[in-house]
Amino acid sequence: RIIDQFTMDAPRLIRDMHAAVEAGDADALKLAAHTLKSSSANVGAHLLSARCREIERLARAADVNAAVELVAGTDAEFEQAHAALVAERVES
Repeated sequence: RIIDQFTMDAPRLIRDMHAAVEAGDADALKLAAHTLKSSSANVGAHLLSARCREIERLARAADVNAAVELVAGTDAEFEQAHAALVAERVES
């Protein structure tokens, strides 16, 4: 159930982060990164969680431009985490 919720929520949060970067909205970026950081940690997606932690740190400092590359990599990081979670579910 937690994994299913993560799978549904993460793409929306990633879209929110992309939109926040495009708009230069540090508050929206901070919120989306914080939420995804927590949900990623809950399902064991530690690399994605760490990436979001750094994005959140930059957003708290209102340094949206510095977060651009990190946000750009969240899609691939999510895909890797999702594939690992699906593989783990199949093996169980």
